[in-house]
Formats: sequence, structure tokens, C-alpha cells
Amino acid sequence: MLESSTVVWLRSAAREASYRLARFLPESSDAVQPDSPIHILGTVVEASAEATAEVQACVRACLWFTYRQHFEPIPGTAATVALFADCLAAPYSLHRITLEGQAQGLPVGRWMGPASIAQVLVVAAASGGGGGWRPLLLLVPLRLGLDRLNAEYVPTILGLLRLPQCVGVIGGRPRSSYYFIGSQGEPARRLLYLDPHEVQPALRPDDPDVASCHYGRGLRSVRVGDIDPSLAFGFLCGSADEFDELCAGCARVGSSSLSAFSIAEARVLCYERAGSEAEEAEPLSSDDDDDLVVL
Repeated sequence: MLESSTVVWLRSAAREASYRLARFLPESSDAVQPDSPIHILGTVVEASAEATAEVQACVRACLWFTYRQHFEPIPGTAATVALFADCLAAPYSLHRITLEGQAQGLPVGRWMGPASIAQVLVVAAASGGGGGWRPLLLLVPLRLGLDRLNAEYVPTILGLLRLPQCVGVIGGRPRSSYYFIGSQGEPARRLLYLDPHEVQPALRPDDPDVASCHYGRGLRSVRVGDIDPSLAFGFLCGSADEFDELCAGCARVGSSSLSAFSIAEARVLCYERAGSEAEEAEPLSSDDDDDLVVL
């Protein structure tokens, strides 16, 4: 019998081959057509003859994170891209993320779901200090259903994704990870996504290939009801006023549809722990089965 590691490698190689082959095939039916208004990270593109170019410009402005190869082994900067370079020195590199996951109980190479990666990124971003307000990247991991997405949450997902502070959603379909950046159509209710399943050369911190971080092909979509119920929203607030606007926007969305989370004026006391207890963090789960995440 084949060893489990060999089976994993064969599956990974077959999957990569299928993605590479797909680049040379005609566009499939999930390709986005500008025949109705399109929402991309707070920007609305109305249906028109010029819509295709506008959509491409919006998509090119998004960062596209994919698999990388030929980077230095996981052990044993002024430019933004350098923060994500494929080396141990970069704070958001694959190396730092996997090692932090390992420190929290996930072995290197184990799948991280939306809730797990959100907790790891919190630790990665915790370095630094200073008083006053600093730009805030808020990650909200959620599970909106059991085996399937609860349809009652669909209007909530669309509403949150259209807030100006939203920077997208980490999620996907079962066994496929996507980065959702927008939506199209009220009856069809489709989510627009960037697909990370393409292997590119590693980013060099001294001379990064910035063009490889931006998507240049046709944008694709998926029915919102087909996505996995485990996902994580991202919101970026550059000031305290923007954070207040985000809270108000989330409240508006929650008042008109099934609320995905609650906003409190202060920390919930029953979840506060002494410093010694807080240091004893629970190991992360790769399955993201927890329904409740307190931020």
C-alpha cells in the first residue's frame, strides 16, 4: 500500500496539473459577464459597454495570493509586497504563518481553515506598539451553517461584502479555497472570487515581482449557496471614525437580515481571563468546527 505522504503528493500533483491545464481551456460558465451591476470591495460597476474594463481595473487593484515554489526551506522592507515575501524575515510569509500555526498546535503542512488562519494572523500582526489609533485589520471568522451554508445568511453575506470597509472574505467551496471580493446579481446571488490555485515563482524580498500579485485573467463567480459555511470576513479601518462607520454598517445589515455576529460596546466579562490563563491557549483545530469565536 502506498504511504499516506505519497498519496497526498499524488493528489496535489494531479490537482496542480488540472489547474495548469484549465488555463488553456475556454472560459467556463462561471466566468463573470458584465450584464448586471457588479460589486467589488465597496465599488459598484454598472452594466455598460465599458463595464468589462472597469471590472478588470478593480480586480487588478486587489492583491492576488497564490501558491509559490522555489522558496527557501521552512527552517530546520519598506515595500508592502515585501511583507509577504517567501522568506522567514517577512512577517506574513508562508514560513512565519506555518511556524506560528505549529506553535499553536497545527503541524507544518496541515490545512488551516478560516478561523485558524485568522488567529495565526492576529499573532503575526501583534508586533509593534505605540499609542493612539493605528490602522485596524479586523478578521471575523464565522461558521454559517453545519454541512451547508444556511440560506438565511445569504443576504447578510452580500450586505457585509458591500460595506466600504470590507476587504473580502476568506472561504471557498469544499476542498477549494477562494478569496471572495465581490458579488453580482440579486436573483442569481453570485460571489466573485480570485483563485489561489496557481503555483508561481517565489517572491524575492529584494526584487519582488509585483505583477505576479495582481490577477490578470477573467474574473469568475460561484453561487453563494454553494460555498462552504466556514469563512472569515476581513474589514480594514484606517481611522476611529471608519471603525464607527463599520459598526454602524454591520448593525444596518444585521437589522435587515439574519445577523452573523453581534457588536458589544465593551468586552464581554465572562470571556476575560487572567494573564496566566490567557497564555495557555487552546490548540488550533484544522477543521474549524467551532461555531463561536470571541474577538
